[in-house]
Amino acid sequence: MFGNLFGKLGPESIPVHEPIIMGTVAVIAVVAALLLGAITYFRK
Repeated sequence: MFGNLFGKLGPESIPVHEPIIMGTVAVIAVVAALLLGAITYFRK
């Protein structure tokens, strides 16, 4: 059922050899994790 969910997109579509894109994704992931952690830590 979910085998064709993304069409021709697959793991080989991830641009792991593009440092600007992967750096941006890494920074966004770290900021999102810090934000989620801050929201849960400072919750009233």
